[in-house]
Amino acid sequence: MFHGRYIRLFFFFVFCLVLSENVKGDQILKEFTDWLEAHGSKCRCHFILDNRPEGAKTMVMADRRIHDRESIFMVPESIIVTPAIVERSSLGPSLDMVSLIEERISKESDMTRQAVMRVAMLTLYVLYGIQTKDQEWTPYFNLLMRNSRCDLLWQWTDKELEELQSAALKNRAQKWGLEVKMLVSNIIPKLEQGGMFPDGLTTDQLQNAMCVIQSRSFNITDAKGSQTRALIPGRDLFPYDPTVPSTWWSKTGALRYRYANKEIEHGDAIYNNLSPAGDSTQVLMDHGVFSTKGSKFVTNLPRHGMIATRELAERLSIKHKIRYSDRFTFKSVALPYFRLESLTGQEARELLDIIRKDETSLAAAKIAIKSPMLYHKSHKYFSCKSEVVALNTLSVHLSEELRGMPTSITDDEAFLKKGKQSRRASIATAYRLRFKKLVTHALDVTSASAVETKRKCLSGEEL
Repeated sequence: MFHGRYIRLFFFFVFCLVLSENVKGDQILKEFTDWLEAHGSKCRCHFILDNRPEGAKTMVMADRRIHDRESIFMVPESIIVTPAIVERSSLGPSLDMVSLIEERISKESDMTRQAVMRVAMLTLYVLYGIQTKDQEWTPYFNLLMRNSRCDLLWQWTDKELEELQSAALKNRAQKWGLEVKMLVSNIIPKLEQGGMFPDGLTTDQLQNAMCVIQSRSFNITDAKGSQTRALIPGRDLFPYDPTVPSTWWSKTGALRYRYANKEIEHGDAIYNNLSPAGDSTQVLMDHGVFSTKGSKFVTNLPRHGMIATRELAERLSIKHKIRYSDRFTFKSVALPYFRLESLTGQEARELLDIIRKDETSLAAAKIAIKSPMLYHKSHKYFSCKSEVVALNTLSVHLSEELRGMPTSITDDEAFLKKGKQSRRASIATAYRLRFKKLVTHALDVTSASAVETKRKCLSGEEL
């Protein structure tokens, strides 16, 4: 009986602790939304904290019916934290001391290092604002740093990265993590000497804070037309959904958000598409989130081997990318690229000579190579035989995309059904499973089309 009393007291204590955290979270969110409104931000929505066992999440609900292309959310440029804002602050001179100013960052030839330095710049500004209790930003910075959980790939262990079953993605994440560690170990001693953080700042604290700030900041185009990183108050609160047809645009000193070709009913949840162009791998790298529904993958293809083919690709504006998505087209899987690959050296040179001698033939050649229809008979600029070679070459490439993956689609599906896996293991499995399904579908369609095209070419059938 005595033992049971202590158990009840323990659970009561846990309940009170959770309740206290929920109340604190609601208060922080309210202070932030009040701050947003006071600074001129407008939203046809309510921000709501959804307290779940796995962690609190913010939901955004429409406060009325929102029409197609009507502005949903507006953030004044004056409260968007950009590198320019940071440099003009009282922290600017100290950042110069550790080489974290835009003039020096932009001179870095390594683009990953540039990106890491900009994230570090924003992070130090946020941490400095919290320690100095900068009233201008306190409600926003408190909300930013409230949830310290971060799943950016550069924070994953090597074993966790292996579960993605992508050597290229693992290498990208490891390079990013190495750049972060090198930068942090270099600037921490200088920050201590400069006395910028009187309460102290450890290597782990700065790295974890950089992870949070990177996951909740965004690439934007600055006033000079250059790409940079920025913190946009409120934008990170919209849950991620890659199927949402949405756009952000600047107008009259503010950044605005809207849905395209879609209306939102009163009380419906509002989402944010972090990559309307469609690259879920980049979203996972930048923000540490992945959604199976609607996710897309982009694979870069190498430059053509022959000089004549490379020139043809440039003249015909052929893209060197494959885009895997639910909507399969031969254009999306880069068939025009493989059509050029299928040409012999002589065929490529002959086509190039025709274009050089008669510029008017360029448009016709471009239409022929980029045609969405398969060639079941020879064309002036492209033979039926070359089409079969192109489809077979594409099939080989798709097969290579899947080669060496240690688990099958069935294995991955069974793993996800088990449940009770770590968040990172679930992300990795969902990522590789979605990739395998999309590539397998593309391979099945391409292989079947290659067989059918060859049959029709040999029989001389018309389309």
